[in-house]
Amino acid sequence: MYVLHAQWRADARLGVWAEDAEAFRGRAVEGARHPFACPAARVAQLLAAVGPGPAWLAERGDERWLTLRLPTLGARPTPSPDLPVGSTAKGQALRPWRVPALLFGLAEAAQLLGELFDPYWPGTTVDLPDGRTAELAYGASLRWLTGVHDLAWRLAGRGRVLPALVPEPAGWAARWRPAHDPSAHREALALAAGCPPAARAEQGYEPTAGALFATVLDALTDHETRTALADAPPPPATAPAWLAALRGPDARLPAPPEPALLARLAAGTAGTAPAGAVRLAFRLTEPLGTAADDPDATAVAETWRLDVLLGPADRPSLLLPAAELWSTGPGSAALARTVTDPAAAYLAELDRAARLFPALRAALHRTRPTGLDLDRAGALAFLRDTAPALAAAGHGVLLPAWWQRRPRLGLAATGRTAPAPGSVRRAAQADRDAVLDFRWQLAIGEQPLSAAELAEIAAAQAGLVRFRGQWIEVDAGQLAAALRFLAARRDDPALDAAALLRLAATDGAVVDGLPVTAVHADGPLGDLLAGRLGRLPGARRTPPPPGFTGTLRPYQERGLAWLDALGRLGLGAVLADVVPTNPVSRTVVSHWPGERGKTSLAQAS
Repeated sequence: MYVLHAQWRADARLGVWAEDAEAFRGRAVEGARHPFACPAARVAQLLAAVGPGPAWLAERGDERWLTLRLPTLGARPTPSPDLPVGSTAKGQALRPWRVPALLFGLAEAAQLLGELFDPYWPGTTVDLPDGRTAELAYGASLRWLTGVHDLAWRLAGRGRVLPALVPEPAGWAARWRPAHDPSAHREALALAAGCPPAARAEQGYEPTAGALFATVLDALTDHETRTALADAPPPPATAPAWLAALRGPDARLPAPPEPALLARLAAGTAGTAPAGAVRLAFRLTEPLGTAADDPDATAVAETWRLDVLLGPADRPSLLLPAAELWSTGPGSAALARTVTDPAAAYLAELDRAARLFPALRAALHRTRPTGLDLDRAGALAFLRDTAPALAAAGHGVLLPAWWQRRPRLGLAATGRTAPAPGSVRRAAQADRDAVLDFRWQLAIGEQPLSAAELAEIAAAQAGLVRFRGQWIEVDAGQLAAALRFLAARRDDPALDAAALLRLAATDGAVVDGLPVTAVHADGPLGDLLAGRLGRLPGARRTPPPPGFTGTLRPYQERGLAWLDALGRLGLGAVLADVVPTNPVSRTVVSHWPGERGKTSLAQAS
């Protein structure tokens, strides 16, 4: 008796190997070669004995060695459960063994899995070249892969596929992806849950069951869809490159797609409104405190949680966690009163969302998907790209409040009467006689960074960083530009008080491509920036200029003194006061630089 096994490799090729029951004689085992695995030539003979299709394919298989982590008892690999030679689970451990195999590319692998698929009998009887008849059983890994291929073949045949542009190691590619209906989704869940450990035994490639299922199903669906379209008329010569790549044998794109195209394609395939009776919402929760597995409580917690909520499509304000679908609580009961099959409707909407957010497929392959964990990079990608796409497709999105008003990395300009150690300093004058020490610092919003905080952010390089207990986004290019600025501008000439005030007054001021997010000063300039008049040079009552007729009210006198103080700093200003009920005080006051002490008041009619 023989058992055929199959392995979907990391390089997207199918490996087929076999065990021989007669080889289990209890002899000593030396080295890492599997003592009971059939030679590759025997594997080819077994496939040829199944039928003409597998025989033709066996001739095109490449003889190679696979290294698999298989159950081992002592110094011997244990036999497959399909072999009638007995086995035990006690004392077993996984150990790498080398087995001879036939390797098949994607096209041959799809044909072979289709030829070997049999939903009723897990094997066959074969006639060997030496005249013997033998039982040939299909191992669990082979049966599982034939089942995944059958699902992909049926989805392609029914047109349950959608186009997608995806990044791959060799560049961007145009692929066909499965679009499950409720029946296919239930089948997919069962296949993902039933992935045997033997199918994930390749040394160095150990994906989760859900990840392997998604990888195999995507590859086979894309291949079967292209095969079904092979006889269709080709797209016109003027068709976009991505459309041509969906139809031809080469899925690669000549250049990365534009972000707008990605967004349009994703939105078009996902729709813009709930397709069923429920509406989903995705809530991203940031990690707080330190990592749970850190006994010293010094490591920052890294895991972000994305939870899925749902509610009736016609009542978007009613949301409950997806976990309550499988409970007997009041939320589940309330949803069941308005939705016929809440679980099926939820899974269908989750599949629609997965077209925009492929990482959700890992959750879809769980029996009761409620969300998934994200690292920093995944959370940032969700905040930047995925959340807007989900919202455009009609899903709810609940994000941390700080993301809507996130502070920017920029420059803080500070003028002080005394130098601060470790700063980039410059001398500046508040007026003709006063001298300030001027410095640039990096800042998050209006908060300058200390040397330790700057070192921590620089070490993180990019992405999401925790700053003073709050998560912020740091752009790698902007951070590098800021560090170069601080290094290059150390010996710059001084800035005068007018330049400092101009930075404070200019909305969106930019220096060397970096936004100026804060301007601080002490002394008279600090009072001016803070709106405190008392300590400004010459901040005293100023008589109206000659020729002015009228009476200034106290607040107008303070405004005139403010203008006079600005003039002493060499700044021009205009101050207007409009009080419709008192024409006497409807005044426009101006002061122009270069005319020190010259203030003009114009009374409006």
